[in-house]
Amino acid sequence: MKIRIEHEIKGRIRFSTSYGILGAQHADRLEYYLLSLPGVQSAKVYTRSGNAVVCYTGPRTELLQAVCRFSPQDEAVRALVPEHTSRALNEAYREKLVGRVAGRLVFQLLAPAPLRAARACAACAAAGWRCPCWTPPPLRCRLPGGIFPPPPQ
Repeated sequence: MKIRIEHEIKGRIRFSTSYGILGAQHADRLEYYLLSLPGVQSAKVYTRSGNAVVCYTGPRTELLQAVCRFSPQDEAVRALVPEHTSRALNEAYREKLVGRVAGRLVFQLLAPAPLRAARACAACAAAGWRCPCWTPPPLRCRLPGGIFPPPPQ
């Protein structure tokens, strides 16, 4: 693997990989490989930028040679990574969240008001709440904050 050293101080090095943006599996393999190297205290891999930060003790040249020997297809590297990792789970939830937010935004922008009101009533009914749309007009909330007006005297 080719790397380019971005920043370096004694005991810490940040480098970018030749792979560019990393997938979850590739980033996990690189992170667990770096953590398995002797002298490495901590390692963090950033998927979006393809960078890695390694805190280490010991000679710098040995670390860089070991990093350059990294291959994601190597069976020994694949054996280091657990079956389920938090990075893959976070990526799945991020995709799900973006899909939900985009769907809601499109619905709010393109659906007419009566359809949005019907959807809100259906959601209330599904949750078992009493929908404010079904409450008779004199009993509906007239003031902000959900406070009912005082009864007439």
